[in-house]
Amino acid sequence: MRIQNRFISAGFRLIYLAGALYGVLLNLFVPGAEISSVLSFYTMHSNLLCIALTLVLLSCDLADISYHENRFYTAVRFCAVMCILLTCVIYHAVIRPRMYAEFPEYFGSFSLSDTLLHTYAPVMMLLDYLLFDEKGLFRWWYAPLSLISPILYMIFVAIYSSVGGVFIFYDKVQAVPYFFLDYRVHGTGKTVFWCLLILAGMVVGGILLCALDRALRRLWKACQARMQRERDAA
Repeated sequence: MRIQNRFISAGFRLIYLAGALYGVLLNLFVPGAEISSVLSFYTMHSNLLCIALTLVLLSCDLADISYHENRFYTAVRFCAVMCILLTCVIYHAVIRPRMYAEFPEYFGSFSLSDTLLHTYAPVMMLLDYLLFDEKGLFRWWYAPLSLISPILYMIFVAIYSSVGGVFIFYDKVQAVPYFFLDYRVHGTGKTVFWCLLILAGMVVGGILLCALDRALRRLWKACQARMQRERDAA
């Protein structure tokens, strides 16, 4: 159940790459930004991962290389989709509402860079899967596998902060990238709670994505069976 024209998928991926890369460049080279700090945020990590995957898929499309049913690919695709969707959900449900209270002038108006990284890129990555991937190939164990990305990021933040790395968030210089990771302000217990909540949300989201994948596969098979019965009746 997918669009099987490789030129259509290549065109879609070029459109995605244009927007995603522009969003990355806007964040990297905004006046006053420090590239090392910008690259240290999870948003940038997730977007660069999806950009890298899409570049590989675009190359496969152009070279007419089949990859859709490869188990390694389906696992990486699943993790990439979950990774970028986490960026979208955390930004819109947690970060943006809190930051609107502190920076109403900025968050009350349209931001192209934020929209490209936190909304455009996640939606396009999800659509890429829905339009061009074979359905029914995701496995239930992919859900806990998707925890690798946020866990590695939490480890990175701990190490980066311990060696003096800082995160510049608008006019603030912080030892952590996001407020819910700051154990010195909120306490270790609350920070651990936030981390566990995010990880649990990833697992639940992964299970839902697997369920959607299975449901779309069953729907496609049902449609094929119905069309075959109609042809036989004719």
